[in-house]
Amino acid sequence: EECRDLYIGANGNPLQDPPLAVFLKDGIEGSLRYREDVKNGYEPSKTLKTVFVGDGEAGKTTLLNLIRGDEKPRTKKEERTIHLDREDISINLEGDRTIKLACYDCGGQKQYAVGQSAYLTSSA
Repeated sequence: EECRDLYIGANGNPLQDPPLAVFLKDGIEGSLRYREDVKNGYEPSKTLKTVFVGDGEAGKTTLLNLIRGDEKPRTKKEERTIHLDREDISINLEGDRTIKLACYDCGGQKQYAVGQSAYLTSSA
């Protein structure tokens, strides 16, 4: 079975200005501060935390390899993820824009689950 080409579209993503989290945390005052900061040169983070979680041998690492652009993305059994792999991947978007995926590839075997929970929080 061949892996097919992968396309991840970011066009039409309804990014909010300011982000909803700013408004929920600090209300209108925080939103106004955020807009002022942007006007003064502050650039919001363009890093997207991406966590691959699922059963063992479900294809999480293969999907990560596809995103990275590997020519042979399918993972062999001996290359499976042990506990957790962490990697940053830059993705070029239209208009000379780039985002960074902070990828957390979690091994799917049950014995790894306890040690992975720290990576599944919003603060990780």
